Amino acid sequence: MKKHSQAAHIAAAFLAVFSVQGAFAADSSSGSSVTLYGVVDTNVRVSTHENASGGSKTQMDAGGPITGSRWGLRMKEDLGGGLSAFSILESGFDTGTGQLLQGGRAFGRQSLIGLQGAWGQVTAGRQYTVAHEMAASYEALGIANNSLLGFQSGYTNLRQDNLLRYAGNFGPVSLIAGWTFGEQAGSGQKGATKALAAAYKNGPLRIGGTLQRSNNVSTYLGTAVAESREDFYSLGGTYDIQKTKLFFSFNRHRLDNAGYANNAVTVGMNMPVSARVTLIGTAMVDRMQHAQGSGKRMVAGGVLEYALSKSATLYGVIDYTHLSGEWMNVATQPGFATPFYGNDNTRLGLGLGARVRF
Repeated sequence: MKKHSQAAHIAAAFLAVFSVQGAFAADSSSGSSVTLYGVVDTNVRVSTHENASGGSKTQMDAGGPITGSRWGLRMKEDLGGGLSAFSILESGFDTGTGQLLQGGRAFGRQSLIGLQGAWGQVTAGRQYTVAHEMAASYEALGIANNSLLGFQSGYTNLRQDNLLRYAGNFGPVSLIAGWTFGEQAGSGQKGATKALAAAYKNGPLRIGGTLQRSNNVSTYLGTAVAESREDFYSLGGTYDIQKTKLFFSFNRHRLDNAGYANNAVTVGMNMPVSARVTLIGTAMVDRMQHAQGSGKRMVAGGVLEYALSKSATLYGVIDYTHLSGEWMNVATQPGFATPFYGNDNTRLGLGLGARVRF
């Protein structure tokens, strides 16, 4: 019954966008618009050490290394005087199966409403966290959709429900602030998240940073932990050298009661090889401290893209992960986001894929 209900909602949204677009076309002076957009992205992937006996796995991945598949609606209304209202509804899906992602939500990627003007914009609803937006801006793959390369989305919390955000640009400075309502009776702080971010751009250099605190967190990369206050701090930037962009960052993540602390350094690049070919590379070292032990997670990956057109791309991807010490103790626990097994502390992945935007 639930699946039929979700399908009905999505079908209704499609019907609505086409009927609304028709109405706007009849009255172009209304100052209103609705845009249907999306990305369909998948790749065939082979990866090593995917079970307790060390076997490899061949699969059609749910999404690409950089982007996941999604479709969405952007709606905008001009209110006059430089003020406009807008909303975004965005649904993620598995290209291989057609199933909805983000726990089966109809609009699990984004579901928000906003108001914007010369002073900036305010948005409310399910959306990307402040920390994720800033940290992704100075990571070469934008904190990858590939969960081995993009595991730090578990530190930034990626998206949150009930998030109220402000964003504004003031010359070379951009600011973002957010408050996520915990919606717990008797406490405004329980389950809440607060965050700030800022960036400064001067010529080829852009630097930025963010700090985010979440209360009453009880998971760590999918594993159950003691309820803790979660803190995430990040500082990084980009530097343009002709057409090549370099990326660098330092990130710290901490769960106080659970006793986990992570310090990670990332570097990367985005380099056009020719008019149609682009090479993107990223590497990171994450040092974990837990109780009396420590460990390292070393990750490297690359994507070679070939543009068939402005909207269609073919690509090859490679990723490699090496874990040691406490990282292996966590990665072999039930529920870990990308499970490792036994004494196999490495994983190599290779993939070929395609991406189409509309």
